[in-house]
Amino acid sequence: MAIIRKIPAILVLLSMSSWMAVHCSSEDNGLLEIVLPPDKVYLILGDSLTERSDGFYLEKLSPVGLTVFVRGVDGYDYVNWTQRMDEAFAGVDSPDQIITVLGSNDAARYGPDQFIENVQQFHAALRQRSGAPIIYSLVPRTRFSPVQAPILANNERLRTSAPEGQRIMDLDAAFESAIQQGRILYPDDEPIHPNRTGYELIGTTILQTLLQP
Repeated sequence: MAIIRKIPAILVLLSMSSWMAVHCSSEDNGLLEIVLPPDKVYLILGDSLTERSDGFYLEKLSPVGLTVFVRGVDGYDYVNWTQRMDEAFAGVDSPDQIITVLGSNDAARYGPDQFIENVQQFHAALRQRSGAPIIYSLVPRTRFSPVQAPILANNERLRTSAPEGQRIMDLDAAFESAIQQGRILYPDDEPIHPNRTGYELIGTTILQTLLQP
């Protein structure tokens, strides 16, 4: 059973003086050029995957000035964030983009039908606070076999039944592709939370997704 531990939000202030090419964590990826509007504010909501991510290394990966509020709480799921919108938006006046990195805890607690209902309720609660576009993540299936099938089932339901007009970011596909290429994304003794390479892959995928129209 996950222990819920509240932490203060991390404000990642990214400031770079010029455009530059960004090295990903693997030589296989070569150079990734990412250009993002420097005046936008991004809000990321997540669970322990986000809490332990060091801001998904966005400061290292982004070549431009960027303001990101990274908020992750161990044990949280969509229900928890629905009930704690004040915590989610504390100090964030008007985000331009909201990103969720949620689903691991949900898979341990809810089947696909209840899960997508929880997502819809979360979406409705967000809409009372902000009209910003939302990117919903299909989280990695982890390397912990008891939760893999539930995560994949919930991911598929979210893929087909996401709130209307919102985008999907497939982190699971990014992870599986990298693993098939031989990249090591998890520590030997930790099957749920990635290593730095895995977290940087999430950060890179976030930035790539933000660039897509």
